[in-house]
Amino acid sequence: MNAQRGDNGGGLPMPAGRRALRQRRLQRLCALGALLLLLSTVLPAGAAAAGNGGAPTAGQGEKRVTRGSADPFGAVRTVQVRTGMPAEAGGATQAKPRKFGNSKLDSTLNGLVARLNSRSGEAPEAVAADAPISSGSSVLVTIRTSGEVDSIVAWLAARGGLVVNTNIAVIEAYVPVSALDALTQIDGVGRVQSIGKPKALYGPTNSEGIGIHNADNWHSNGYTGAGVKVGVIDVGFEGYGNLMGSELPSSVNVLCFAGPGNSTGNLADCQNGDVHGTGVAEAVMDIAPGVQLYISNPWTSSDLITAVDWMANNGVQVINHSVGWWWSGPGNGTSPYFDSPLVAVNNAVADGIIWANAAGNEGQSTWAGGYADSDVDGFLEFAPGDETNFIANQTLPAGLTVTILVRWNDTWGGATSDIDVGLYNSSDTLVDSSVIEQSGGQFDTPFEVIQFNVPIADDYYVALYHAGGPAPSFIQVQEFNGYGLEHVSDSFSIGEPADSANPGMLTVGAMNWATPGTIENFSSRGPTTDGRTKPDIVGADRGDSVSYGYSGFSGTSQASPHVAGLAALVRQRYGTNPVDTANYLKQNAVQYGSGTPNNIWGYGLAVLPDVTGGPDNSEAFDAVWQTTDALVAGGGASYSWFWGPTINEERFEPYVESPGGQRQVRYYDKSRMEINDPNGDRNSIYYVTNGLLASELITGRVQRGNATFEEREPATQLVAGDPTNNPGTPSYATLAPYVTTDGVSNRSTNRTGQPVTEFLSGNGALSSTDSGGVTLAHYQNETGHNMASVFWNWANSPNSGLRPEVGVDWVYVLGFPTSEPYWINATVAGVERRVLVQVFERRVLTYTPANPAQFQVEFGNIGLHFLNWIEGATPPPPPPDGPPAEGDIIFSTDLSNWGTSSGDVGSTFYQDGRYHVSVTQTEGQNYIYAYSDADDLGDISASIWIYLEAGDGDGCLLVRAIFTGDYDYAVCVYADPDTGDVYAFGMFEGFDESGYFYEILADLYYLGDRSLLEGGIELKIIAQGNHLWFFADGDEIGDAQHNGPLVGSVGFGVVNYDDPNAQFGFNNLVVRALAD
Repeated sequence: MNAQRGDNGGGLPMPAGRRALRQRRLQRLCALGALLLLLSTVLPAGAAAAGNGGAPTAGQGEKRVTRGSADPFGAVRTVQVRTGMPAEAGGATQAKPRKFGNSKLDSTLNGLVARLNSRSGEAPEAVAADAPISSGSSVLVTIRTSGEVDSIVAWLAARGGLVVNTNIAVIEAYVPVSALDALTQIDGVGRVQSIGKPKALYGPTNSEGIGIHNADNWHSNGYTGAGVKVGVIDVGFEGYGNLMGSELPSSVNVLCFAGPGNSTGNLADCQNGDVHGTGVAEAVMDIAPGVQLYISNPWTSSDLITAVDWMANNGVQVINHSVGWWWSGPGNGTSPYFDSPLVAVNNAVADGIIWANAAGNEGQSTWAGGYADSDVDGFLEFAPGDETNFIANQTLPAGLTVTILVRWNDTWGGATSDIDVGLYNSSDTLVDSSVIEQSGGQFDTPFEVIQFNVPIADDYYVALYHAGGPAPSFIQVQEFNGYGLEHVSDSFSIGEPADSANPGMLTVGAMNWATPGTIENFSSRGPTTDGRTKPDIVGADRGDSVSYGYSGFSGTSQASPHVAGLAALVRQRYGTNPVDTANYLKQNAVQYGSGTPNNIWGYGLAVLPDVTGGPDNSEAFDAVWQTTDALVAGGGASYSWFWGPTINEERFEPYVESPGGQRQVRYYDKSRMEINDPNGDRNSIYYVTNGLLASELITGRVQRGNATFEEREPATQLVAGDPTNNPGTPSYATLAPYVTTDGVSNRSTNRTGQPVTEFLSGNGALSSTDSGGVTLAHYQNETGHNMASVFWNWANSPNSGLRPEVGVDWVYVLGFPTSEPYWINATVAGVERRVLVQVFERRVLTYTPANPAQFQVEFGNIGLHFLNWIEGATPPPPPPDGPPAEGDIIFSTDLSNWGTSSGDVGSTFYQDGRYHVSVTQTEGQNYIYAYSDADDLGDISASIWIYLEAGDGDGCLLVRAIFTGDYDYAVCVYADPDTGDVYAFGMFEGFDESGYFYEILADLYYLGDRSLLEGGIELKIIAQGNHLWFFADGDEIGDAQHNGPLVGSVGFGVVNYDDPNAQFGFNNLVVRALAD
């Protein structure tokens, strides 16, 4: 990937025996190939209307030019061109670029190799120096592979190469120019591309954006972004240290790149001579002066993903990215590359970060239109009769770097429309070209790029030549550095990743603060190639800054951090997730232009509404915490935390009856404090209340007012123990059939005095167990449930920490019991423990006999669970290399109604809630599958719990299974009889276009020993279009592309290997539609 400034897989190490298992698996395969996601483009909305692109520049009149010069890559030819008029019939044609060099190298690298081999006597260092990024005699490149990287990395190391980043099927490395040709001959190498330098989107001092965006109103009410962490990702932060303590905070958190793949914690490595990022940081701080900053200056797109991961791990909530990158996909928000900047955006939003991105300053540097070649000479027309597009419409000075990007609608990975690009000077000499062949190969993409260092001042123009294949219906040309083009379009100029479809990202256009209502002419505009409206919103630019001076910072680069600062203020006040934050800003924007949203302004100019009443009630929360938890913090308590040691988040949330429809809340691990009426009696114990979190998590009904509820799916967070790798613990959703939330359903009778013997499994099944001496001691008639003796005794003990004399009694803290007490198995810090749990209206109590006496009764972490649930309830769209978002449940079942499977198999639904399947045939590999009735499920995610009951073999979850057996896509677990190790793998099988059967192993993933599988694990498949993702216990074990049908049923099955005892248990099959 190449940047323009807007301005080893998971799993444990392979144990002994894994190679043997892999060999056995491979014997089952008819074909094992590279599995790459190949994305197809969509004809852009409005492309047909675009015709031949923008009209000629007004007032130019007729221009006749005779072109005829020695073409270093082609024949000497002439052309007559009339600007703004049809080409003359029978005229000569323009000198066309010609295919040359190594088809796996881009044109820049081919040119370097040709120079090195030309006997010119140039030193390798001098040749490499003309690459965009070089070191000595080596150039920085991206190597795209069919999946294998280890052997290629070793080959590079043996030849003096330096690998700086690796990702799935991609390597970034410095490679000697002399080794480039040989590199392409290595097995698995598909394409080698140069990496360009970043380019800013340019187009105590305070920016005028403060007033324009109404941030000053929020400041005066106490909202400065305090407690919010903001990340600034940019290309350089020169002068940052000089502004610390004045324009910028006195401390900063850094992940600085001294070079590609070389990250440090040294601010000096971010201060690389470019002031752009420092100016961006100033703009953020003007709008949100209370935020904490995290900065990073990635060199490559792999570095960008690393920077995002670092920020997410440090709790960053807002990222500003005034940076653009070369196109890595068709412009519809997707990419086939795992190192695409679009992946970085999706990763960030998935981690709860809202992303503000400069739209770009290419409004006057982009041409887009349909295919036109009226004289049928192969050269395409930018306007009727004009096959040339001059850069900047003026003479370019020596030393300038010109970057021309070209893409067209075709398949990214398998492109067949072959378009070549030529760059010519005023003497009509072809001075540079990009002539990669598109002939349907795996690595063939509809994209060409020219990077040209201007050697002498001259006029230069671009020409496109259709070298072969079908004619594309839509083409884009962009001068990436913003120098402008002679022919431009009024649309399709949004950069990348500003074209992302993720709803947690805001694409920001620019308006001069001094001329409200007038968009900057360079501000990039939509739509995207798939017809989506962009930008999303507009910010102010040309504000004052120390870095750029008085009104000196023009471009979407300053507009974007203004909006990022607004997002920080919104997150401080409301604590909203990325999508809700973006929607809040869009809904409150001041509308301009025709229709809302539109492709110039999006939803309009970002302006915050007036607010009243700031976060000034924190002292009331502090007082409640002091009542119970101050003693715990000091080490003198005989009980555990009531709330927790630290504040997780304090913010405003919607509540209809509160002033302005917002109430102040504070989250701790153990619960949530809330103030519904800030004007109420501060001396009342109920001035600060304790949320009904347990009821909301179990029902999915989030209370937004006294009688107002927001409907969500019940929470899948576990009620106790570790959040993952904890299959024995039920979730809040699993508890629903046993909890009374309406006073009527699921009530129990008065059973006081009876032992507590009910055991609840992770899948919700009840069985009997030893009481451990615990009995039922109190019956609460209001809710119809019995309290366990250990909880009743705690509630009435003087050592419980309760303070009934000041109103902090057990009812105030817990509410009434809403379930019976149940024994469960919970994994705590990796150790399985026997725990008693009981649900109350406000909290969950746990009793762990193995704990020290004062910590046997504790509050569950319901505050933390609720916060994670509420913030993760609106998942973003999927990245190309990760799971798509889930939508509504299509169907779910505990399998109790599936009966007995047919065939040579025995199955029984046991009392423990599992549906047991065993294969009884003993020779060879034998299968038994059970399918759902539905056979037209489309794009889905499906999950099931699986247990190893006996023997050895595979237990599998299947999606898109066809009843005839023609196709099966499965994720399976396998218990190795030789080692006792358990593996997960994804498989799919079917018939190719020629009718030949195939079976492909997508991945092999070590899970642990068989005790893990005996305790049960969750298998999951996500199927979207022709892409599959495979998961085991929440870990992605691989993904794959298939060519089978896109619909089918869901099921499960067992495979044995000469073992008559292969038996698996299944339960809780859940199928969801993917969200739109």
